[in-house]
Amino acid sequence: MSNQEQKNTQGKNYLQEGQYQEAITFYENQIEQKNFDNSDYYYLGCAYLLNGEIETAHSIWMSILLEVDQFEIELNNLLKILDEEGYRQMREGDLELALIVYQSLEELLLNQEENNPEYGVYYWHIGQIYKINSHFNLAEKNLQKAIDFAQVKDAYDYLGHIYFLNGMIDKTIQVYRQEIKDHPDYFVGYINLISALHKSGNVPEATKVAEEAEKIFPDDILWKIRNYLMLPSLYKNQQEMKTYRERYIKGLTIIEQELEQLNLEDEEVRKKALVAIYNNVNFELAYQCFNHKDLQKRYGQIVYKVVSANYPQWTQPRSNLMGDKSAISLNRKIRVGYVSRSMCQHVVSRLTLGWFYNHDRSLVEIYSYYIQDRYDDFTKEYQKNSDFFYHISGLEQVCEQIFKDKLDILVFLEIGMFARMTVLGSLRLAPIQCTTWAHPETTGLPTIDYFLSSDLMEPENAQEHYSEKLIRLPNIGISYAKPPIPEVSRTRGFFDLPEDGIIYFCSQSIFKYLPQHDYILATIAQKVPQSKFLFLTRPNPDLALQFKDRLALAFNELNLDINQYCVFLPPLIREEYLNLNLVSDVFLDSLGWSGGNTTLEAIACNLPVVTCPGEFMRGRHSYAILKMLGVTDTIASSEDEYIEIAVRLGLDQTWREEIKEKIQANHHNLYDDLECVRALENFYQDVVKNNKSFAK
Repeated sequence: MSNQEQKNTQGKNYLQEGQYQEAITFYENQIEQKNFDNSDYYYLGCAYLLNGEIETAHSIWMSILLEVDQFEIELNNLLKILDEEGYRQMREGDLELALIVYQSLEELLLNQEENNPEYGVYYWHIGQIYKINSHFNLAEKNLQKAIDFAQVKDAYDYLGHIYFLNGMIDKTIQVYRQEIKDHPDYFVGYINLISALHKSGNVPEATKVAEEAEKIFPDDILWKIRNYLMLPSLYKNQQEMKTYRERYIKGLTIIEQELEQLNLEDEEVRKKALVAIYNNVNFELAYQCFNHKDLQKRYGQIVYKVVSANYPQWTQPRSNLMGDKSAISLNRKIRVGYVSRSMCQHVVSRLTLGWFYNHDRSLVEIYSYYIQDRYDDFTKEYQKNSDFFYHISGLEQVCEQIFKDKLDILVFLEIGMFARMTVLGSLRLAPIQCTTWAHPETTGLPTIDYFLSSDLMEPENAQEHYSEKLIRLPNIGISYAKPPIPEVSRTRGFFDLPEDGIIYFCSQSIFKYLPQHDYILATIAQKVPQSKFLFLTRPNPDLALQFKDRLALAFNELNLDINQYCVFLPPLIREEYLNLNLVSDVFLDSLGWSGGNTTLEAIACNLPVVTCPGEFMRGRHSYAILKMLGVTDTIASSEDEYIEIAVRLGLDQTWREEIKEKIQANHHNLYDDLECVRALENFYQDVVKNNKSFAK
């Protein structure tokens, strides 16, 4: 290594280790001793920038760029250095510093030639960091430039996702159609378009695109999986649900047979199969009111077979505690890892963060693995309440870190919502592996040993619904902090709701409402003339419109105009959402898959909750919450009683106020429960002590 290379390495090491003042001193000494080139000035500016002295950094760069003969070459050198530094910060999880670096890079690009394709990757990275930090307008502008200048493939993916997050499903579809046009041989564009069409509720068109993709990429099992295992988010009627369920079961058989024919010893074949698994998740299956244990086990075996062929080193049985006899006998803390894609502002965080707050840290050492790029205040809470926190996006990188940490127990907070979590869950990364009711459906994976659930939520025969061994933690199984409730700052008028109406808040995502239950709402409306049923158009307006059209049929049968009774509002910021609870009269729970976080928030607002427990745990959340609260008056035993209770609450203001007072008086029974956390720790100790690493 030359002296110049050694010098550059030493300066970069200071930057990488966060020793910015030392880096400043180092580069200034190099310049003072006239032992430098222009890159030293660029790195000196980086050091000042990362040290918070932004104006000084820009001044240094400008002083050099204005003096050089080959301005374009030197500018490109500086842009490359900034991009490398920003991307490093982003990769290492320091998103605030990454944003500062990329904002400086963006400023340098502002006055440059607008159509330089070399700048495409810079705009892509700038857009990426803005998206991660939820600056969607700025992200959109830069991602569009990355597409216009250089057709950067990843920029389409991110831009489409931004539109989807903001409910602009038509623009999402438009971006992905453009991606296919610009990159016809790039299979990701087809995956994106299929997913967008699926989420918009246009499953027939999504299926058509999958069939077209199969012709273009005939050797990939991906398209059969995306085609046959695709289920609507919303059903027109019960017959449609039956038809798609039969198609799904037939598709499983076809995929199982095709997988038998694949030579997974061939590296290219098994990698293509892994891509297929990486781009499918059985999320919609859980919204059907059936026991899915056998279907999930069949899909779990498909996943396991493909993933284990790609990562045999991470699917072998692991001896308990990496050779230790037991954590208890060694008189050390139990090493518990939590892995999640949702350690951010997400319903899973609201449900599980209480475990982190209340763990007895003399018993448990917490390792957290967050595998999404977004970073927000919830992420900071997980980081603050973990002994070791890793923000890693790559599958192989997170596996290597988990292996390195030699965990006793690994808990997947939510398997079934995201494909990457399912892939991770199919690996044997710790001797004992668990999942939780944050996604209330069995995983079907042979590598998940225990399902951490709620005693109050589970029916007596609950073990029949799980491939894992069921652990019934006390009460609702989670320690949910009582959310701070704002004063009423948004009146009914703000939401365009009538002051004299009876507001029934139906706050679930649209896909939770099944067609066989539509008549319930219409019947309540018929019996409560001044009723208004309030819905939010999540996950997107297209799906909400389809739901409204379907619901209108039930209202029409009773000679009612749905427009007089139903109000659809766009997704709201948190304060407005809580205010909506405060100005409503009754919370109507969805049947089949009931409210969890939404119910807990409604009760914090003292809003009466009407629920009817279902056959499976996912339909018994609100039931369990009300049982724990000690206010059971509004729990129905049948759909008829559900209607009766909802009508009485609407018409009998005195009873409604009595229920609200009971709720408020009993808040202490529900929130910040420690009993379930102590039971969880006891389970951890027992399962390690008794060496039940792989027991089912």
